[in-house]
Amino acid sequence: MRIDSAQKGAFIPRLGKNQYYITSPPARSLDLFNLLNFPSNSKGLSEYKPRLLISTTDAAVQQQSPRSRSPPRKTARLEGDSDYASSVKRSSDKGKGKERTDATDTLSDGVKRLTVINPPDNTRSDSYFNSLLRTIQNGIHSILVPPQRSSSTVSKSRPFIDEDVFNATRMIVVIAGKGQWVYDKMQFEIREATSGVNKTLLSHRDLKSEDWLEELVNATVWFDKCIRLIEALLTYLDLVFVPNKADALHVRELGMQIYRTQILQHDRIRSCIQDAIKGWVNFERRERQKHPGRQTIVTLVRLLAEYSLFNELFLEPYIEATRRFYSEESERLAETLKDDQNSFLKLCAERLQEEERRSSEVLSEFEGDWSEIQKTTERALLDSRLHWLSLGIESAVNAKSMDGLVRMYSLFSRVDGLGVLCGAFKDHVRNVVLTIVNDKERDEEMVDRLLDFKAFIDTALVEAFAGDKQFKNAATDAFATGFRVRKIVPAEKIAKYLDRDMHKDVFRTFYHKALAKRLLLQRSASDDFEKSVLKILKEQYDPEFSMGDNMFRDLALSRDLMTEFQEREARSAEDKFDQPIALLRGLNVMVLEAAFWPFSTKRSGEAVLPTPMAAALARFEEYYKSKHKGRKLNWDHSLGTAALRARFKAGEKELTVSMYQTLVLLLFNDQDEIVFPDIKEQTQIEDGDLRRTLQSLACGPKKVLKKRPQGKDVDDSDVFVFNAEFTDERFRVHINSIQVKETPEETKRTQGAIEMERKSLLDAAIVRIMKAKKTMTHQALINETVDVMKKHFQPDVGMIKTRFEQLIEQEYMRRDDNEPNKYVYVA
Repeated sequence: MRIDSAQKGAFIPRLGKNQYYITSPPARSLDLFNLLNFPSNSKGLSEYKPRLLISTTDAAVQQQSPRSRSPPRKTARLEGDSDYASSVKRSSDKGKGKERTDATDTLSDGVKRLTVINPPDNTRSDSYFNSLLRTIQNGIHSILVPPQRSSSTVSKSRPFIDEDVFNATRMIVVIAGKGQWVYDKMQFEIREATSGVNKTLLSHRDLKSEDWLEELVNATVWFDKCIRLIEALLTYLDLVFVPNKADALHVRELGMQIYRTQILQHDRIRSCIQDAIKGWVNFERRERQKHPGRQTIVTLVRLLAEYSLFNELFLEPYIEATRRFYSEESERLAETLKDDQNSFLKLCAERLQEEERRSSEVLSEFEGDWSEIQKTTERALLDSRLHWLSLGIESAVNAKSMDGLVRMYSLFSRVDGLGVLCGAFKDHVRNVVLTIVNDKERDEEMVDRLLDFKAFIDTALVEAFAGDKQFKNAATDAFATGFRVRKIVPAEKIAKYLDRDMHKDVFRTFYHKALAKRLLLQRSASDDFEKSVLKILKEQYDPEFSMGDNMFRDLALSRDLMTEFQEREARSAEDKFDQPIALLRGLNVMVLEAAFWPFSTKRSGEAVLPTPMAAALARFEEYYKSKHKGRKLNWDHSLGTAALRARFKAGEKELTVSMYQTLVLLLFNDQDEIVFPDIKEQTQIEDGDLRRTLQSLACGPKKVLKKRPQGKDVDDSDVFVFNAEFTDERFRVHINSIQVKETPEETKRTQGAIEMERKSLLDAAIVRIMKAKKTMTHQALINETVDVMKKHFQPDVGMIKTRFEQLIEQEYMRRDDNEPNKYVYVA
C-alpha cells in the first residue's frame, strides 16, 4: 500500500527497515490519455529518472502497518514538474547545493544514503481534510446522478474528478486514518440515490407492466455500474478501513444491501415485479409465443440472482402463476374434451415441451429449478384427473395407437399415476377378452381374434409400457379371467385352431414332454385337471394323446407296486434289521414304461451311489424282477429326489434335494472341502449336470456350500466347502435344482424324431389304403392319404410322393404296366 506524505511526496516500502523510495504523484494536468499519446519525436518516458534510495524517520511512515504498504514502483513525471515536491527540490538545488553534497554518506556495503534536507511537513488541519471529504462526496454524488440528469460538463471532466476522489480517499483513509468519514458520506449518497430511484419507479407504476419492468432493469443495471465505479475509486476504503471495522461492509456489498432493501424488497415495488413476471409468463402461455420483452426478463433473472432474490422475487411468483394457469386450463379442457382423453393428454405433452423450452431459454443458468417448474405443471394438469384420463386407454387400445399408449405411460409415470393406469389397462383387456369369448355368433373366429389382440398387447407391453412387470402381470390376469367366463370353450377353440394351423404331432410331442416333467417333478397343480385336458385333446384333437393316459397308469401302478414292496420289507424286518432296510422305509420308485415317456435313458455314464443307497435299489430291483420275469430296469437318477438331515451351527435342518445334489452333499460327511475334479471322480455325474448341481448348492439363494473363488460359473479349479454358517427360518428347506433349458440341438433332435415318425405313419397309412383298395390312381391315393393323416398332421404332397417311391422300391406296391398313373397293391 502506498503511503503519501502531507506534502506532495510519497513513501513506498522497500526491503529493509527505514529504507524507502521517494516518488511524486503525477501533475494535475497529466492524464493517462495524454501520456499514451506523446508525439513520436518526444522524449516521452525516457526523461523520467528513478529516485535514489533514502532514509527517513518520518513518524507517519514508521507507524504504517505492513498491510497498508504497496510494492516498489516508479512514477512517471514530466520535465516541467510543477508539484510541490519538485519545487522544493529545485529551491534546494539553488541555495543548498553544498549541503546536499555533504548529506551523502556511503555505507559499508557500498549503498549510498541521502538525508532529506527540509523534509515535507505531514501535518494538515481539519479544514484541509474536510475539503478532501467534500471532494469525495461531490464525486460520489456526481456518479450517482441518473443518466437523464447528468450534464455533459460533468461527463467531460470525469477523469479529473475520479482522480481527485481516488487521491483524496487515500489521504483521508491512509494518512489521516479517518475512513469512517468517507464510509458515512458514501452511505449517505447511496441512500439518497436509491431513494430517488424508488420515487421514480413508484411514480411510474401506471405504465404497462413490461415497460415498468424494463425501467426497473435499466435502473438496476445503471446502479450496478455506478457502484462498481465507486468501488474502484474508494479502493483504499475497502483495503484499509473495512477490514479493521467489525460492522463495516465493503463498498459493493453496502451498495447492494441498500439497493436491495430500498428498491427490490420495497413492498410496492416487489408487488409490481411479481405482477410483471406473472403478466409476462401468462402472455407467453396464453398466446403460445415469445413475449417481445423476454430479454428484459432474462436480464432481470440475472440481476435478481446477484442480489440473492431469485427465489423470492422470481421463482415463487413464477411457480404460483404456473400452478394457477394450468389448473384453470386443465379444468377448461376437461369440460371441453369430455370424451376425448387422448386429445387432452396430447395437449398436456405439448405444454410440458413448451415449459421445458422456456426454462432452457430464460433460466439457462438455473437448471436445478427446471424440475420444480415441470413438476408443478404436471401436477396442475394431471393430478386431479387421473381416473378420468385413465379411461382413455380404451380408445388407445381399440385404435391400436402405440403413440397414444406411450404418451399415457410417460405422463402418468410423472405424477405417480401408473397404478391407476394399470388398473384401467387390466379392466379394459379383461373386457375385450370377455367380449370375444362371449361372442357366440363368431365362435369360429375366437382364436384368431384373441391371438391378434394378444399380439398387440404383447407389443404394447414392450414398446409402450417399457416391459413394466406390473402391466405384464395385469395382462396375464386379464386374459385368464376372460377365459373363465365360458370355461371349456376357449380350450376347445384353441384345440381346433391347432388342428387347422399346426401339425398335431409336433404339438403332441412337446406337450407330452412338458406333461412328463410336471408329473415326475410333482409340479402339476392337479392330476384331475391334467386328465381333463388330455381327454379334450384326445377326443377333439388327436387320439394319439392317449399316451398321456399311459403316463398316469404307470404312476398308479408304481404306487401300488411300492405299497406291496414296503409291506414285504416290513415283514422281512421282523426277522432282520440292517442299513438297506432302514433306507427302504423312505424309498419311492416310479417304474415307467419307456415307450410312453419322452425321455432317453441313454447316458455316457451312471452316477455312483453310496453303498447303502445302491443296496436299497438292488433290493427293490430284485423284488421287481421276481414279479416280472424278463424285464429290465434302467435307473435314471437325474429325476430322483431325496430328503437329507443336515447339522449346521444354527441347528438341524431337513433338506429336500435332487439325487445329484444328494450325492454331492454326502461327500462332505468325510471332508470339509473338496475340489471340483475330486467331486466329479467320486460321483461320476456327467460334467454339465455336475456343474449345474454345484451352482444350485453354492451359488443359489440357499448356499449350503461355499465356493472359492466366488462367482456364478463353476471352473475345474474351484474348491467347495461345507457352509456350517447356513441359516434358514424353516426346518424343512427345499433347494431347487437348476433345470437346463432345451437346447437348439435337443429341439432339432426332437424334430428329427418327429419326421421319422411321420414317415412311418405315412407308410403304414398308404399300405393300409392300398391293401383295402387293391388299385388306385395317383391323385386318388394322395387324397385318401391326406384325409387319413389329417388327424395326426397335415402331410406335404411332396413327402407323400416320396413315400410312394420308397414303398415301390420296398415292393409293397407297383405301377400298373398299362397305366403308369395307377398303383397296384403287391400282396
